[in-house]
Amino acid sequence: MLTALTRSLLLVFVMVWWGGTVVQAQDAYYTPSPPKPKPDSSLIYGRIKSHYYIRAEASTFRVRSRIAGDEFYSVAPFGLNVKGGLIAGFSFRDKWEIETGLKKLGIYTSIEFDQHKSFGAAPGSLDGLGLRINYWHIPVTGKVVVWRPSRKINALGTLGMGYSWQGNDGISFAGPVAMQVGIGLPDGSMLSYTTRSNYTKKPSFVTGEVGLELNWFFGRKLGLTVAAKRFFGPATVLQLESQLVEDTQGTTYKVLSQTGANGTSLIAGLRYRLY
Repeated sequence: MLTALTRSLLLVFVMVWWGGTVVQAQDAYYTPSPPKPKPDSSLIYGRIKSHYYIRAEASTFRVRSRIAGDEFYSVAPFGLNVKGGLIAGFSFRDKWEIETGLKKLGIYTSIEFDQHKSFGAAPGSLDGLGLRINYWHIPVTGKVVVWRPSRKINALGTLGMGYSWQGNDGISFAGPVAMQVGIGLPDGSMLSYTTRSNYTKKPSFVTGEVGLELNWFFGRKLGLTVAAKRFFGPATVLQLESQLVEDTQGTTYKVLSQTGANGTSLIAGLRYRLY
């Protein structure tokens, strides 16, 4: 038979043991979940998830001209010929992209007539004529990442095609169309000649393109894009015929210049990621 004191001590021991078990069980049951890991910082720069984007860009299109005619004519440079555009695209799992939009292309031709070699004018005397037609252009381009040196930089190969048509403000001459000109010769005499020019053009055409694009993501949603593309299109989009007539003796010089939608386009733009 247990004494009253023994029974009391045993009861206290059981209660302490049972209470500790309950507390431990409660502590185990109410232990808070570990904090969720922070998302990969690469998501900030659009490296993992699929997303949409837009890009405002400026581009220059340098085309190839061909001339045939008198030896005193040659192809003349036309300048940068910069045009703007707005592009929208979709990036799939940061590996593949497809984009389209609306931009402008300037198809141009330009010629120079050497007055020094033909008329005996002072060295460097030239008569130039340039013609540019502005086309609206809708590209559809597919891209794939070919190099990624860091989370913020990638390079993509591009392949696509586009449709172009002439805008309402498409024709711009950078030189005389029909004009009589007088020049002074080194011997003090005067010489006059008349120039006349006309042109034909395609109202629309289709092109293919291949290129390389580089993106640098310098902000959470912003990136800088630079690209170089090679266009392949019709051999003749713009044709310019010009003749120059020396008024005194009637000597006539003729040239035919043809320009296709074949050339190199350099692009720079600001890209904005849409969530």
